[in-house]
Amino acid sequence: MFVLVRHAHAGEENRWPGPDCDRPLSTPGYWQARSLVPALTGIELRTMSASPTTRRHQTLLPLPAARGLRIDDHPLLAVGAPLDQLLAVR
Repeated sequence: MFVLVRHAHAGEENRWPGPDCDRPLSTPGYWQARSLVPALTGIELRTMSASPTTRRHQTLLPLPAARGLRIDDHPLLAVGAPLDQLLAVR
C-alpha cells in the first residue's frame, strides 16, 4: 500500500521571512502531525520518504518514533520535480 500525506498546517507563506522550503509547521500543524500516529494505526509502513523541506519532515516526525522507521529525503517529492519520473519509481 502507498500512503501519501500532505504536510500539516505551516502558516502563511507570506508571513515567513525565510525560504519557503524552511517554513516550519504552525502550532495547529504540530497537533495535526501528532494525529498521524493514531490515524495510521493498522496500516503497515515499511519506508517513509519526504521531500527535503522542513514542514514535511516535521509532519512525519511523530511516525518514526512510533514505528521504528526513518525519514528518507526523496528529491522527486520536491515541488517542481517531474511527475513522470516519480511515477516511474518502483
